[in-house]
Amino acid sequence: MKKKSLFGINVKLTLMLVVICGMFASCYEKEELTTEAPSTVAPVYKIAGVVSNAATGAPLEGVKVNDVTTAADGTYTLIAKEGMNVLKITKEDFRTVTTSVYVEKIANGQVSVYTANAAMYPGKDAPTYKTVKYNIKGTATDESGAKVVLTSVVIPGLDVTPTGNTFAVEGIQPGTYYAVLTANGYKNAYATINIASVAAEEGEGDQIVNSAVAVLMQKEDAAKVARYFVCGFVTNEEGVAVNGAEVKVNIGTSTDNLITNGYGYFSVEVPAESVAPTTLAVVTVSKGGYATQAKAGIIKFVETGATSVTSFEIVLKVKGGEPVPPEDPSVGGSKDIEVPINKAEDTTVEDIKKTEDETVVNKIEEIAKELGVDITKEFPVVPVEEPLVVELVSKEVIIDEETGEMTSETKDVADQIALPANTNVYYVGGTAEVISVTRDIPAEKATASVRTYEGKPSGTVFSKPMEIKFPAPVTITVEPDYVLGVLYLDEKTGEWRADAGNYAEYDMTSKTFVGNISHFSKFRFGYESEINSKESIVLKDDPINKPCYTGSASANVTVNGSYMGGTAYDEKTPDMAVEAALSGMNAETKSYVTTLLKNMIKVDYANVMPTNAYVKTALSTTIVVPAYKQIDSFSLERKQVKKSYTVHVIDKNKKVVDVTVVVKRIVSYTLTPNYAIGHTHGHGGNGEDLNAGGGIINFE
Repeated sequence: MKKKSLFGINVKLTLMLVVICGMFASCYEKEELTTEAPSTVAPVYKIAGVVSNAATGAPLEGVKVNDVTTAADGTYTLIAKEGMNVLKITKEDFRTVTTSVYVEKIANGQVSVYTANAAMYPGKDAPTYKTVKYNIKGTATDESGAKVVLTSVVIPGLDVTPTGNTFAVEGIQPGTYYAVLTANGYKNAYATINIASVAAEEGEGDQIVNSAVAVLMQKEDAAKVARYFVCGFVTNEEGVAVNGAEVKVNIGTSTDNLITNGYGYFSVEVPAESVAPTTLAVVTVSKGGYATQAKAGIIKFVETGATSVTSFEIVLKVKGGEPVPPEDPSVGGSKDIEVPINKAEDTTVEDIKKTEDETVVNKIEEIAKELGVDITKEFPVVPVEEPLVVELVSKEVIIDEETGEMTSETKDVADQIALPANTNVYYVGGTAEVISVTRDIPAEKATASVRTYEGKPSGTVFSKPMEIKFPAPVTITVEPDYVLGVLYLDEKTGEWRADAGNYAEYDMTSKTFVGNISHFSKFRFGYESEINSKESIVLKDDPINKPCYTGSASANVTVNGSYMGGTAYDEKTPDMAVEAALSGMNAETKSYVTTLLKNMIKVDYANVMPTNAYVKTALSTTIVVPAYKQIDSFSLERKQVKKSYTVHVIDKNKKVVDVTVVVKRIVSYTLTPNYAIGHTHGHGGNGEDLNAGGGIINFE
């Protein structure tokens, strides 16, 4: 009998282990090979939509949307870029529409299509614009507030001749200028003057932009102290000044909160003791509808007695998903009121207390605090002995009162502005000049406002209220059962605030609303209103089960179908919301408030009004499928956003009633192919073999 070799048993065991290990190794290796790698196909971004005739609803062919043209059915598709995309929509004999779409980043292999519909009104864009002329008007005073008689003012490249304590330059170009002021008995003063470009208004003639410069001069024997200023201009991407933006200037542990003026300008003086050779100024700018921007810079350190100006230019970009307001064909009027400034005298708040009642004094103190003005020092007052009455004429688009839609026609509308006799005009801002009132129609369209005006110079206070009469925006046959609030723009916070107890009421005799204004900043007659973002969610649709595959080469697959999209009211339309909230008010009031809501919504959506529910929207997009891949299905996701629009109506009993409408919108859809793991061939579905001439998938 042979003995069994222990060595022989070990050989068999070893071979079994090799086989078993090989099996496991093979399984592991196969699992590694069948793990799906991330797609290397770049994402695709598109913007698609329909352009229609706002007057008839018919699709418009031949409309230019940036560099593409709409087809016979009004549709267009263009390739987009990640981030902000601005669309300019133009066609001969139609008014231009501008809107924007913010495109969010997606993963490789995905296609994201954003919807941007628009409606165009027949007519022509204004063929002419006013000629913008820029002027500098400067004054010089010392630390006591006394006027300094200037001997010379030197601004390189400009011809300047001072008169007393003032100097002026007309017909200059936007830019930055440096001025050197001299006066007997005073140390030379230096000023940096920034002239920001502003958008030309529609119409004929000149548009005058005056930049006021106030220079403080030190006496020769005064203690020499360096002065530091941080200032700047804020514009949007189109170069237009942004008014009412919140500006935070941070220097060390100190923060100043400012608001840009009508020229987008801000300025703050920094205490000399806070500045060292390496002191950093951080400027942060924010405003609703725009992305917050920040810039930083080293404050220029100067010798004792010198002036340092650190300037910032900040461009605000529109937030994602927020459309740029479309162009408005209406033109707001502007009118000067020639008060007798040759009779200007200097006064103080203590002198005013001797002649004016407490209401006027309180208003002057309130405005001085808002502007940061020291009214213990003198400021001008102009007496107006005779009544001054002017008409401010604007050009308005005629509204079809049955549909609430704009027509292609315009009309001239006259507002009457009256300053009563024996009125004292107090220039709390410090400069006596002709006062003016300008109507801002675009601001009216975006808010629940009947009239919005800007009164200049800002900070002017009237001892007797200025009266403004203006026609009703709609036909009135019965006495209105509502009044309009009077709201002022707080120039320090940038917020609109209602003037408590002050209302514009309808006068059946003159057929106008009549309102009273006690002081100048930007002001309006109407209602407080709000536009708030409510939610942003992703809606996941059922998978599209349409398999397809490639062989040894990559190929395209075109997916055609539809989804429920567009812009729609969420539960209540404006008519329904108004009827529910204002059930006891007359039909004319309801119609007018409905129009206010629709105007707010229309401005937000490039003239396209929401529908009562989402509508079937065509989908067509192409995806590149790599070689040796099988798609089992496609996932479709829709991004939905909601906004609420609220108007705070004031009834005849001065009670506030809120009317709110919620609008939902599908802003984009994303199509994602779902790849099979470890397979290279598919079965079933149209367009299954992409390399063999397939490639079109249709679904409902």
